[in-house]
Amino acid sequence: MKLTRTAEREAASDFAKFKEKTEKTIGANEDDSKAKTKQKGEDQADLGKDATSLEAENGFLKGAINELMELRPTCVDTGMSFEDRSNMRKQEIESLLKASCMMNAWQGGNGEDVAKFGECGDITWGRGTADAA
Repeated sequence: MKLTRTAEREAASDFAKFKEKTEKTIGANEDDSKAKTKQKGEDQADLGKDATSLEAENGFLKGAINELMELRPTCVDTGMSFEDRSNMRKQEIESLLKASCMMNAWQGGNGEDVAKFGECGDITWGRGTADAA
């Protein structure tokens, strides 16, 4: 009988230790579970915000790409060589410089200096300046 009582006491002691350890483990696991559930909710909220932001950025990107595709024929596919485009640009600059000269001559007088238009002559463009010929 003594042997049985000793065995029962040891078993009760072992059980108490096991129960205490198990309860601590369960408590820690519950705390971890709550923290992870909270973190999951925060992450899902962040994911929703990021998805909305991504949609907005994709819309902006698609708009920019569409705009580039619309501009491409005007800027690249002109059917003209670089030399032709350069010559056209130079002619346009010369025309604008001549028009500017004429406006300056007109504004310089009282409207009576129409003869000064002839002073503008043939303006050629070169090295970034206008040279009156």
